[in-house]
Formats: sequence, C-alpha cells, structure tokens
Amino acid sequence: MGLWYPILAQDEVRLDVEIIQSKGELGDTSNITCAVTPDTAQIAWIFNGKPLKRGARINETFSRGDTQGRMSANISTLSILNTTTEDAGNYTCVGKLDNSSESQVTILDLSFPAKLVNITEGPVLENITNHANITLECIFEAYNPGEVKWYLKTKYGVTPRDGNSTRTERIGAKWIKSINVVHIYGIEDNGTYSCDLHDPISSKNISGTVDILLTTKPHVIINNVIPINTTQVYINWTVNAYNSPIKNYTLLYMNLNANQSDWRLYTSKPIIDPLNTSFVVSGLDVSTTYKFRLKVITEYGESNGDNPESNFGNVTTLSKEPIFVPNISINGFSATSVTIGFVPPPDEISDLIHYYMLVAYKKDDKKTFTVCHERNGSNQPYMFGNLEPHNTYVFKVKACSYYSNTCGNWSEEMEAATLDGVPGMPSQVQVKCSVDYLNLTWKEPLKPNAEIKGYTMEITGNATYKDRAGTEQHATWGPLSKFMANDSTST
Repeated sequence: MGLWYPILAQDEVRLDVEIIQSKGELGDTSNITCAVTPDTAQIAWIFNGKPLKRGARINETFSRGDTQGRMSANISTLSILNTTTEDAGNYTCVGKLDNSSESQVTILDLSFPAKLVNITEGPVLENITNHANITLECIFEAYNPGEVKWYLKTKYGVTPRDGNSTRTERIGAKWIKSINVVHIYGIEDNGTYSCDLHDPISSKNISGTVDILLTTKPHVIINNVIPINTTQVYINWTVNAYNSPIKNYTLLYMNLNANQSDWRLYTSKPIIDPLNTSFVVSGLDVSTTYKFRLKVITEYGESNGDNPESNFGNVTTLSKEPIFVPNISINGFSATSVTIGFVPPPDEISDLIHYYMLVAYKKDDKKTFTVCHERNGSNQPYMFGNLEPHNTYVFKVKACSYYSNTCGNWSEEMEAATLDGVPGMPSQVQVKCSVDYLNLTWKEPLKPNAEIKGYTMEITGNATYKDRAGTEQHATWGPLSKFMANDSTST
C-alpha cells in the first residue's frame, strides 16, 4: 500500500518598484526615494544609463516600512548635497529578487525660469570732465545661463557695449553677475545701459536698465532772430543742459545804431520761462539794428556767452507795423458747404502770417463755428462743411502769427447761402376718417432744407370683406395722388 504526502502551494511573491519622492533644488539638497517590495529585494540606482557613483555629495540610506498599506518594503533614499546642474537627469530605481528585476524611472528637473535679481541703482550722475570709470552690475538668477550682453540706448539708436570691459562670473549655484566698466570719454557715453540675458527655459529675454547721466557746462545755440513788428523780435534757440535742471536764462542785446555800442541786460517782463526755447523780445526801437546774446544757467553752471553760436547779430526791427486784414471771398457753395478764399498777405510780411482763424455762424441764431486754418506757406481756401441746406451763413477771418501768438483785426463779414437740399418730412401729420370722407392735415417740415413750393399726397386704400357667398375678399383702392400749393396744410 502506497503513502500519500500533501503538497502545499506557496503564494507567488510579486516584485514591485515605486519611486515615492523626487524633489530637487539647485544649490540645495535633493532627495529621491524608492520603495521596493518585498523588503528582501535588493535596490540599485542607475543615472543617465550608467551605474550611479556614490561620493561625498551623494549618500544612500536604507529603511524598512509599509507603503500605502501593502507589505513591508525596502526603502532607499538618495540625498544629493549642493546639487548642481550636472545632477539633473534620469534616475532609475532597479529592484532585484532572485532572478527577476523591475525598475522605475524619474527625472530630476532642476530648471527654473530666469529673473533679474539686482542691478546698479540709477541714475548714475557723473561729470564728463572727470573721464571716470563707472562700474555697472547686473545679477541674474538663471539655470544654465548663456552670455550676458550689454547695450547702450540713446536717441540715436542702440549700440552693443560688450568687449574687454565686460565680464560675467558665477556667484553661487543659481546666480551670475555681469559687470560692465564704462569709461567716460564724452557725451556719447550718456544714455541708458541695458544688460540682456536670453533664458532658454522660458524662451524670454530678461533684461535690466540703468541710466548714466553725464553733466557738464550747458550749451545754447541761437537758431534765428526774426523781427515781427517795429518794437519786437522773435528769438528761438536749441539748448543742451546735459541732464542738469535749467534755472534761468540771461538775454543781452546791443544797439548797433548807437554811437557807443555795449551789451545791455534785458529785464522787461515777462522773463524767459526755463522750459521754453523761444521768446518775444519787446521794447526795442523802430527800424533799429541789434545784436543778441543768450546764456543759460543750470544747477551745474553757466554756458559760455562768448560762444559764436550763442550770439546772433544784424537784426533790424521793422519800419512800420505789419498790419494785415484779410479780404475774403466766397469761392463755392453747395447744400451743405461753403468755401472761403483769402487774398494773400503782402510779400514783405507773408512770413509773419502762419494761420487764419475763421468764424461762421447761421444768420438767424448766431451759433458760431470756429476753426484754425494753417497757411503752410500758401493761401489755400477753406471749406466749411456739415452746414444746413437752404440757410444763410455769415463768415469772417483774421490772420495770426505763431511768433507773437497774436492775431490781427477781423475781416469784414460776408454772407453766403447754402443751396436747397432734400426737403424734410412734413410735421404733425394727422388723418381723420369717416364713412365717406378722409381729412388729412400737416405742418411744414421742422427742417425744410429748401424753399417749399407745395406738397404731394398719395392715398391708397385696402379693404377686407365677405362677398354674398361668405368668402373673404381683399381689394385695393387707389393710389390717388394730389398736389397742393405751399400755403395749404389740409385736404
């Protein structure tokens, strides 16, 4: 008789690998944790396809523990001290048990968008004559930064400012500092300096700006002096204050017709506004030749009055007042517009007349329309548009000068009537009906737009009824047209 022995089935042990933490920061400690079940399994690490090498910065610790309610696991934690960009990449946790193995990959991503952390505080004020070296710095927080480029932006454009005077250095794991030493040669070094870094992470250009404002003695150039009447001249100039606020101007003048010519200080009111670049000099003598000198005073200092560009001579006031009253004409009209023409000013004063002020108003209500019409060196007519048809308008014009900001006398008024337009609709239309008659009343249009000669009426009737057989019928009566004279308001 044979013996029977029981065979007991054992549960199959399943190998499972799970990365439960992957957290890193550049310059700090990064941790990657992997749990493998069962806890008897072995753990190995692979970095970017090669076995991971431990060292002073990379430590591995083991522990036992449960993972989300499952069986006890073997837990391995990688700790990477002072993490650098070279530590970023693929980390593979490999679990081995007997002849089987499982793995899971995680990516340690240390990248972050770049930003500007600090820049030299501006504006930087410097005297041109010192020819100093100015050190500008930009600090960026960036991951694998590229080249920092420097530019100078002025009103003339943008120019690169890289070269031997520029260097970039790393300060810590995240930051880089770019230094640009600017040697001041002259006013061409004045402007806005920018440091630019292209960030491949965000695909953006990160930049910062700082102004270098160079100061020196101001410079003024008299552009022109124009006599505008018998006692006044108009003077305009260009000034460069070199980033220093203007305090005031000093104007000197010399009478070249006098027996003893010397410079006199102009003291008449009003004084020159520091914000202006033009001025009207008053109180001069008729038909007299003068020379002018202008000096500007800033918080830095005073311009050189002996500079030829700050002097302007041989300007003679007019011998008679440039009086000009425009002669106007009606050059054309339509239902909604009137075109005004002007007789040009005499040649000797035409350069003093820059624009015309035109006024139009409806004769019956005095509501005015005022416009400014530029001469632009010519005498083009002006068209008043958006007028009402069948109305009489009154027009007048005066000539004005930008030099003195004044205008002459008004021209004589001239009337012009717009043409008839399309008549407006009759107003207050009422209809009264009875069995055998219809009464229609109306008033004239609120805006006639023309001389009303009469009214045309058209009447159409629609009837709905049932015939003897009880069938519904529709009938139309008319239309009936009738014309009535303008003095009629009913029919």
